[in-house]
Amino acid sequence: MNIKKKYNKEVYKNFALITQIGISMMTPIFLMLMTGLYLEKKTGWFLTVPCMILGFLAGFRNVYILTVKAAKSGRNKEMEEEKRLVDEAIEKWNKVK
Repeated sequence: MNIKKKYNKEVYKNFALITQIGISMMTPIFLMLMTGLYLEKKTGWFLTVPCMILGFLAGFRNVYILTVKAAKSGRNKEMEEEKRLVDEAIEKWNKVK
């Protein structure tokens, strides 16, 4: 039962990460598209495409930061689990002696 709860927790964490990545990518693109359309309407200059490019760049930056943080978090958990297993093995070895 404990393994199933741990598995479910990981599934929910991954689902939340995927959702967060999607929102983090789409929000800057949408906001910069609206900004470009507004500025183009007010000034008459062609600003929609440059603003969208800035939105794409901001979205990719957000996704990069999120994935790096998630990867570091996963590595830290794996290292903690490995350290715990090594400590348990050392304790068992010391009891045998």
